[in-house]
Amino acid sequence: MAVIPIGQFIKVWRKARNMQQEDLCVGICSIATLSRIERGEHVPSPGICKALLSVLGISAHEYNFFASDSEFKRMTIEKEIKTLVARENYNIKELLALYKDCSKTKMNEIERQFYLFFSGLEEQRNRKVFSDKALMLFIQAIKQTVKDFTLDGVISRKVFFVDELMILNNIALEEYQIPERVESAFKRLYFLKDYFENSVVDSDEKAKQYPVILLNLACWEEDRKNYEKEVELAGTGIQSCRKDSGLSSLAELIVCKGTALAYLGKYDEAKKYIHNALVMKLCMAKEVDYYIKTFKELFGYDFEYVLQNKIF
Repeated sequence: MAVIPIGQFIKVWRKARNMQQEDLCVGICSIATLSRIERGEHVPSPGICKALLSVLGISAHEYNFFASDSEFKRMTIEKEIKTLVARENYNIKELLALYKDCSKTKMNEIERQFYLFFSGLEEQRNRKVFSDKALMLFIQAIKQTVKDFTLDGVISRKVFFVDELMILNNIALEEYQIPERVESAFKRLYFLKDYFENSVVDSDEKAKQYPVILLNLACWEEDRKNYEKEVELAGTGIQSCRKDSGLSSLAELIVCKGTALAYLGKYDEAKKYIHNALVMKLCMAKEVDYYIKTFKELFGYDFEYVLQNKIF
């Protein structure tokens, strides 16, 4: 079976997407480097490969690429870190130290971005009280590839790779904790919502990230008592999860829609959504006592029967 060189693979897909070299490589590598890659004169690192493929909307799993010993070590540790975080285990400080020091090879910008971003996540999820340390780490991470990024600047980039989108999402989450930056957080998340809806993004990554963005926006609109908008956003998220088999955020989106419907006085419809969300959470072995207590206090509903009858 013939093996297509990575440069040729990238060039074919870039042209299929009607993209110029400068649009594809911005923040990742120079145009000259991309030209050499496409001509087969330069073999990029796995991190550069994954970033370029991500901008093209292609999963890195669709291409096998070579790695040096040091790159392979970092890739192994990177996978372990991502696996732990996917399981909501953020005790990754020692692994991050290993990732940084696993070889004498200096980290490139993509690797340094990974290190800074996951350091920010570790700080964000393990802190006892809010501080801006995680936000500063996320800003350092995005600036590895978006050199002119500022919190209040206008983003002029046309395309992003998935890691950049995740970082922008977490910057918005941090901004929302700061009263004077709440509107900026809203604008950033709505920008990401529009990007996922109108740009080429790897389908697997879209299935993971897009519903989370909609969930955050729905919750924030609830904080503003904009319940009609919350219903719309949660409904879009539910449809996305069903379409793309993305279950991680589905129960929370159903909770959001049910809560918003209850606030709007549509109690019978709300009760159905909340019931379904609680059953889903029980099926996933999640605790639901907090939700049952909250809904009883807010709307007078008592969902204890879900626990008593084990309807799942």
